Amino acid sequence: MSSSSATTSTNEKPNVNQSPPADISERLWIRWADCPIAEPTSTFVLTAPSGAFVDIRLLKPLPHDPEDYPGLPNDPSAPLSRLDWAFSGVAQTTSADGDDVTHKRWLHIIDSKCGWGVKPPTDEGGLYDVAEDPNLSLERGVMVKPDTGEMTAYEELWRSLAVVAVGTDTHKTCIVASLDAPERKTRGVIIRLGQYCQGMMMVDDEVHLERWAFLPSNPLGKKFETPFGTLEDAGGWTRIARLGGVFLPCAWLFEKGRVAVGSELMYGNDQWVVREMVEW
Repeated sequence: MSSSSATTSTNEKPNVNQSPPADISERLWIRWADCPIAEPTSTFVLTAPSGAFVDIRLLKPLPHDPEDYPGLPNDPSAPLSRLDWAFSGVAQTTSADGDDVTHKRWLHIIDSKCGWGVKPPTDEGGLYDVAEDPNLSLERGVMVKPDTGEMTAYEELWRSLAVVAVGTDTHKTCIVASLDAPERKTRGVIIRLGQYCQGMMMVDDEVHLERWAFLPSNPLGKKFETPFGTLEDAGGWTRIARLGGVFLPCAWLFEKGRVAVGSELMYGNDQWVVREMVEW
């Protein structure tokens, strides 16, 4: 970040709640219409208490790919064909039918399939409780099928992961930062939620994204099983995936003492602003 500078425009302290409706979700499978169940992607969604979310879906290697083909792309030279879909916006609960069904709508503000000025399609569905496991939910709805471009009925099984405090933090933390530069057709969002962080940025129709995870200390070089596969690292914040040639300032949100609501960061030509910060 040598070319960047950070300033805090407000001394507002983070909001401290007992248990905000933040969520870390990993998709276990998807089924389109009459197609069989499958999971060709690594799909991970971070949702802040405000409803702001970042949903990144990266294609896993195919059986015919070389053995050394990376499980997830993590290099600026990685082909964008590894991206299935990435989008960010606001999740809204529209209604609830009884105790086991919640109807939701996801408003896409940034969408990897939509260049500047293109309106993203409708994305809504119902979330059904799974009796066997309170951490699972079955989503049913209609959205655009990537390989056809048509609105199609779908089912997805999701697993919610626990949010944890990391490092020396004594509280769980959620921080949301955004970038809005319409004069350059540029927009972006980064969400750090507990032990995970995801961000995406678009310049017109160009997509840049990153995914990070906080790993335990690893002095012996042990391997860790994570939702993204088996990783080997020295511990701490570790980048799990990257696509696109522009770095995102995710690391700015790793030390919560450096930021507050209203904090600004000039990162290259882009001004990022912290919009939300919650601890519990």
